[in-house]
Amino acid sequence: MYRRRRYRHRNPNLKRLAMIGIAAAVVIGAFLSLLGFVKHSNEEHTSSDIGITQEQEETSSDAETLPVTDTAEPEKITLVSGEVTAEDKVKLPDEIKQLLIDYTADKYEYTGELEYKSLSGYFNADKTYGKLYAGFCDTSLQYLIYARQCRSADLSYDEASFVINVEKASVKSGVYTVNYTVSEKIMFAISDTPAKSCGMEVEAQISKGTDGKYKFDILAEDTDVNLLIEKRVMDYLGYDYEEYYLKDMKIPDTLDCDKMYAGILKSLKADAETDITGQEKMLADYNADPDSFKTSKTAKHEYDRDKAVAYSYKWVDGEKVIRNPD
Repeated sequence: MYRRRRYRHRNPNLKRLAMIGIAAAVVIGAFLSLLGFVKHSNEEHTSSDIGITQEQEETSSDAETLPVTDTAEPEKITLVSGEVTAEDKVKLPDEIKQLLIDYTADKYEYTGELEYKSLSGYFNADKTYGKLYAGFCDTSLQYLIYARQCRSADLSYDEASFVINVEKASVKSGVYTVNYTVSEKIMFAISDTPAKSCGMEVEAQISKGTDGKYKFDILAEDTDVNLLIEKRVMDYLGYDYEEYYLKDMKIPDTLDCDKMYAGILKSLKADAETDITGQEKMLADYNADPDSFKTSKTAKHEYDRDKAVAYSYKWVDGEKVIRNPD
């Protein structure tokens, strides 16, 4: 299963394409005029001939609009692909699988384009938790796009693919609780090497909305950006972030989500701008004078990679992390 997307990119040959488009439009316009003349001059032809002429007119009319659209803002067709797999004995309606695919594909598209569009249509926003998490995911997307737009590097995507693996699913009173992971492969415009990650944990509660379609009530995605937002939401609501999860908290029906998320986004953007400005200045300084960043310090002993790796396994065993008491 895959989704095709159109990502808009700047084209250095825009003027040349525009001139080609205008010339094509003129040629097509002349052809249409000639075609109309032929039609009027042959009104006595058979109905089958007229049918062919009309079909040609429709085809030409469609072609006439292409130069205007394509030269105004050239588009590059990019493939966003995704699939859903499931552990043995996990049963999930196809509609819910499609919901997971569609939501995730749209999120990658908007992030890849660095162009924000709301994801709230995938949530039961008429319910308290649905509205809370719709705003949460929209805020997360807006912040991520903003943070990447602030960089001097082009952090848009050329291509993205993902695999959703459903590990557990249960249903009670029409509400599905779904635990799954997302693995991804991203081709950034700035790099020829794909960026890969795997095992991002997600817990979702899904039920049918008023329109009879399955939508999210809760969508808790374990990402760095979401953790930043969750801490601020918990603080806003007066809950202890270190002790509880937002998805388990009682949310007041009177909560003004728009006001809360507007304040959180403003704060996150201000922090990001400060951090990124400093990082971009350091990058500019390095590019201007790389030698100034060289260090004259040397290690007191040679680095032994094998011993370092062996030591690391004393503290990390793949199942749990043992904290260094020192």
